[in-house]
Amino acid sequence: MNGGSYILIKSDGDDGEGRANFTLEKFTKAGKDKIIKHFQLSESTGSKLTGIIFSTESNKTSFLTLELNKEKTEITVTLPNEKPVTYKQAEIEPQEFNPDYEWEE
Repeated sequence: MNGGSYILIKSDGDDGEGRANFTLEKFTKAGKDKIIKHFQLSESTGSKLTGIIFSTESNKTSFLTLELNKEKTEITVTLPNEKPVTYKQAEIEPQEFNPDYEWEE
């Protein structure tokens, strides 16, 4: 969590070629608007991970970085064209943060 926003990173299995697929969902406490990014990890160096964001609407790709702090209680997310944002490990479920949150199956 980071003040008024919450992120959830979850595994989507693999692409059939051994590469893991992930989804990053970012949503706010008050609103129903969500940002969803699908990505594959391309590189990791210690606690810093680089992912390739892919889009089903176009063949454009971009990169995101995820960096965990030493204690693994905070993650800094850098999305394309955005400043890095640090999120603290949440002790509440997404539904508690935003009652309008709906799990995607």
